[in-house]
Amino acid sequence: MARWASTVSDARKHTQARRTCTRPRFTTYLSHTLSPYPLFRSTGLFNPQGFLTANRQEVCRKHNKEGWALDDVVNLTKVVNMEREEVRKGPDEGVYIYGLFLDGCRWDKPGNKLADSVPKVLFAPLPVLLVTGQLQSERKLDAYSYSAPCYKNKTRRGLNFIFPVDLRSEEPPQKWILRGVCLLCSKD
Repeated sequence: MARWASTVSDARKHTQARRTCTRPRFTTYLSHTLSPYPLFRSTGLFNPQGFLTANRQEVCRKHNKEGWALDDVVNLTKVVNMEREEVRKGPDEGVYIYGLFLDGCRWDKPGNKLADSVPKVLFAPLPVLLVTGQLQSERKLDAYSYSAPCYKNKTRRGLNFIFPVDLRSEEPPQKWILRGVCLLCSKD
C-alpha cells in the first residue's frame, strides 16, 4: 500500500511540475497567436464565411449609434500595399487578411492595381487585404474596379466560394473576367 501511495505522490508532483512548466509556454503561444492587431492567414480560417459575418457584426457594433444593421452592411475590401511582416498596427475597424493568391494576373504594388501576370507564373501573392464593412447604400465602385471571386482552393465550385473582393484596375473588368481572374486561399 505504501508503494502505491508513493507512486501516486510522485505522479502528482510530476503533474504539478508539468503544469508550472506548460503555463508560461501556453501564455506565450496565446500572445503570438492572438496578436494585438487583427491579422489573419486566409488558409487558417476554418469557416471563412462565418469569420466575415463576425467581422461585419463588429463593424456594426462600432457604428451602433449610427443605427447600422447587419443586413445593410456589405464587405468593403482594400489592398494595403504591405506584406505581413510590415504590419505594425491593426486597422481602426475590420481585419487584415494575408496569404491570398491571384490566379490569372498579378498585383502591381507600385501602381496599386491589377496587372498582367508574369509569363509562366500561375499564382501571384496578393499583399495584405483589409476587410471591413460599409453600408450598402454608401457603396461606390469605380468603373474599372474588378470584383474578383475568392475561393478556398483551385476547385472553383459553389461550396468553395467565399466572397467577392473588389480590386483596383485601370482596365475594364471584362478583361479580367475573360482571363478568369480570381483569388485563392490555397494553391493546392
